[in-house]
Parts: sequence; C-alpha cells; structure tokens
Amino acid sequence: LRMKDQMSPKIKKVSRHTRKLSKDVERARGRIVNFAVASSEKIENFAKKATISLAKVVVKTTALGLATAGALAGAGIKKGLAEAMDLEGYKSQIETATKDTKKAAAIMEWSIKLANKTPFEGGEVVAAAAKFEAMGMSAKKWVTITGDMAGATNKSLDQATEALIDAQTGELERLKEFGIKKADIVKKANEKFKNIQVVNAQGQVVDQKKFNEALVALLKDKFSGGMEKQAKTLRGTMSTV
Repeated sequence: LRMKDQMSPKIKKVSRHTRKLSKDVERARGRIVNFAVASSEKIENFAKKATISLAKVVVKTTALGLATAGALAGAGIKKGLAEAMDLEGYKSQIETATKDTKKAAAIMEWSIKLANKTPFEGGEVVAAAAKFEAMGMSAKKWVTITGDMAGATNKSLDQATEALIDAQTGELERLKEFGIKKADIVKKANEKFKNIQVVNAQGQVVDQKKFNEALVALLKDKFSGGMEKQAKTLRGTMSTV
C-alpha cells in the first residue's frame, strides 16, 4: 500500500495489456468446463467422504491439469489486478471515514487477515469495513458480527452489511431476511436494560446505542461461529485457498 504512488501507473499499463488476454481466457474456460464435468463426480464423493485436510491431498499433474492450471493463471492475473485496484479504492474510503492513514492501514491489514481464514474474499471484507467506518461504526467489531450472520445464513457479506447499516436508521426490513424481527430486538433490550426505554410505544428507536447493544447480543446468540462453520465447508475451503 505504501508503494501505491509508484505502482499505480504501472498497474494501469499492465491492465491495458491484460485486456488482450480476454480471448485466451474465454477459450480456456471451455477447457475448464470440460475438466469440471469430468471431475464433478469425484469432487462430490470427496465432499461427502473426505476426513483428512485438503492440504494432505496429492493431485497428480496431467496434461489436462497443466492446461487448466495455465488457464486459471491467466484468469487469476486479470482478477488479481482488478482486485488490487478495488482495494486501493476501499483504502481511500476507509481513510476518508477515519481521517487517519495509520488506522486505515491497520483496518486493511486486519480485514485481509480475516478474509484469509473465512469463506469471504478480501475485497468484500474490506468493502464492508469501509462501509461501517463511514457510518461511524467500528469495523473490527461489526465486520466480525456481520460475517457470522452471513456465514450462518449462507448469504453474502454485503447483504448482511447493508441490513445492519439500515438498522441504524430504524429500517429493519432487510433483517427479516436473516430471521430477525424488531420484536426480537425489543425483547432482548428489555432483558438487558430493565427500566430503560429503548423503543417507544410507537415502535420508534429512542436510544440507538442501547438498541445496538441489544442487536449485537441477539446476533451473537443466533449466529456466533457462523463464519467458522462456513469456512469448513468445501465452498469455504476453496474460498480460503
């Protein structure tokens, strides 16, 4: 990230040349599809029966394997460059929200480390962190909670992020997609804060801080460990790889 100024022009130049790879990538996709069809049954059996870690599986390299690896490498370069540029944009968002380059860099580093051990991609974790920081919400606190919520319900991280940000304005419709109703939050608030009104008789949130505390407690009760469980699935394992 500190090399941004020196690297950005070069990355953009490489990106222009990368567009020429598109046709090769399209042709390579045909090979990948054929490989996937031929391997689908084996992969299915592996998902059902494998009891050893993926790291211990030895795959014999074949001519088709080499062709597929080459195709994936080409596609990977193109995706990697796009991801790098997106991350640069997200970093700017976090810096704008925090007004602190050191804090922004620390949040970026934390986000990537979290992505590397969860079923989510680096870009989407950093994007979620940027959105929360822009709302004045701690990225480290809310991204973890959001990740568990998304992982436990098999939904996207962005979908969960938007639902929780909406909740800050009293809009709880999207939370229903995750099985959370306002009545559930009010009940949890009443349990935690006896004799303190969090939601009035008209259903309006009158204490956002206490409302958030009740929401966080409810989310932890319902979704704690969601990312970890999702990461152990075949899909989560491949995402981490």
